[in-house]
Amino acid sequence: MINKFLKLKYSFWFSWYFLIIYYFLLRAIFGIEYLVIYSFAIFLTAIRLPFEKSALIFFIISLISYIFATATEANHYMSFVYGFLVLSVLKNLYFVLKKSLKL
Repeated sequence: MINKFLKLKYSFWFSWYFLIIYYFLLRAIFGIEYLVIYSFAIFLTAIRLPFEKSALIFFIISLISYIFATATEANHYMSFVYGFLVLSVLKNLYFVLKKSLKL
């Protein structure tokens, strides 16, 4: 069961552009709720999507939100972009230090 859930990221229907469409469908159904945003971010992390791809998804969502004149909402999405990029840098720094210290 867990293996099926973790292999969702390899499915065609869970590629990054479909995930953006799914998010906007959730947003259309539930409205602009922080629970939807945080749940979506947790879902992306739970299916083990790379941090860079999660940052890309939230960056595109923030650009679309900014185009539709919801700057406050776009700023909230950009904070997720920065967060995922920091996590990506920390992950890569860990592997560089692990390799150089031969841990």
